[in-house]
Amino acid sequence: MKKILIPTDFSNNAAKAVKFAMRLGHNSASLHLVFFHATQTIIPTQTPSRLYAEIRENDIEEGLAKLKKEIHQHLKELDILPEEISSELVVVQGDFKEHINNEVKRLGATLIIMGTCGASGLQKVLFGSNTVDVMEKVDCPVLAIPDNYKYHAVKHIAYAADFLSIEEGFEKVVNLAKMFEASLEIFHVDSVLPHRIDHQTFDKTHFVDNLKRKFGYESMSLEFVEMEEEDSDDALAGIYAYIARRHPSILAMATYDRIWIEKIISPSVTKEMMFQTEIPLFAFRKKGNQG
Repeated sequence: MKKILIPTDFSNNAAKAVKFAMRLGHNSASLHLVFFHATQTIIPTQTPSRLYAEIRENDIEEGLAKLKKEIHQHLKELDILPEEISSELVVVQGDFKEHINNEVKRLGATLIIMGTCGASGLQKVLFGSNTVDVMEKVDCPVLAIPDNYKYHAVKHIAYAADFLSIEEGFEKVVNLAKMFEASLEIFHVDSVLPHRIDHQTFDKTHFVDNLKRKFGYESMSLEFVEMEEEDSDDALAGIYAYIARRHPSILAMATYDRIWIEKIISPSVTKEMMFQTEIPLFAFRKKGNQG
């Protein structure tokens, strides 16, 4: 059974992620949901050890009671009975960022689903929220749910891929598609992901067939995004152009490619103001040099 870790701080955007996970768990008996909360209450270090332990225990008990109430309320809102999903509650005392990696390792979690803490645009989802810290520090894929997201069934997953190392980590994207039984479309933005492809000579059918055989998933395709000359170096614009045309349910990306990341950090300011995303972002770390 695959375990999914869902952190919550009881905020509205965290609730979006909790409900998304509940719907997913309700539709799949092979998933075990772990709802996680870190109380983050500060206990002075000079506190006597017995009192420290008592405060810590009370803090965890209060956090667990609050988490139980929150989860029960969300299940009720979704009309899901507690016994209709496989789940557990975990509450720890201390800093969230310090504990979440330990929990991923302890549980053997294969996915984290969490809110984006107020991010509204794709650039902010990637670089302006607490979710980024988890993406960078935890060796586990993260599915980030924007706070303005409106739930709908996941049918089409899009992977913004580069062709220099497309197979590296690709099994994580395929596993995500399998989890939702969704179609998977790889897309490539000319000329920044990371080089231009000659569409006239490139054999898309052969390329996709090889990936289907290697990763054991048939519902897979490839799309090229051609940019106007003045936008040819704007990766963010290319991604939004694809999203606007194809309307994927989830956007998947890898996070370590420095050239790719730098292209996104410095896009056209005008286009950043124009475009916003309301779809979840699936991010995973590739192994290798991230410097």
